[in-house]
Amino acid sequence: MKINKNSIMKKINENKPLNFITTLIYIVLICIPPVLGLLWLSNIKMKACECSEGELKWMKDYIKFYFTFILSYILLSTLYIIFSGNRLRNVILGILLFIYNYISYAIIVYYVYTLKDIECKCSYSLKKDIIYIWYIIATIFTTLLLPGFFVLIYYLIK
Repeated sequence: MKINKNSIMKKINENKPLNFITTLIYIVLICIPPVLGLLWLSNIKMKACECSEGELKWMKDYIKFYFTFILSYILLSTLYIIFSGNRLRNVILGILLFIYNYISYAIIVYYVYTLKDIECKCSYSLKKDIIYIWYIIATIFTTLLLPGFFVLIYYLIK
């Protein structure tokens, strides 16, 4: 099969029916880490954790924004699918979200690693460990997808 821009766009625009159970499992799995992250960050705030502040404060604020953004995006996308019956197929939006998520995964992993490295006792939580492991795995899988991502961009630009 010859790969070109038209064949890629045709594959993207295929209208396959969405399996409700698969979609529900996907949404739940995508929502768990941001919800845990927001709960963990609010616990840190309630404890007035000093070691998570200072030069790490921008990362904490960014991660809180990222988790809120992702949950909002999931909610809006799900409502769009429910009410319109179509999936969002904007390739540019998909590319931007891929890059944004990849950078955010790295920031989350670095922030949690830094808190572990400085032995920040007030940030200890099972939620933190789950988030750390989840986003390490997400970073690994996203890194494995990078070659395909660059090929897709190449064929779309070509």
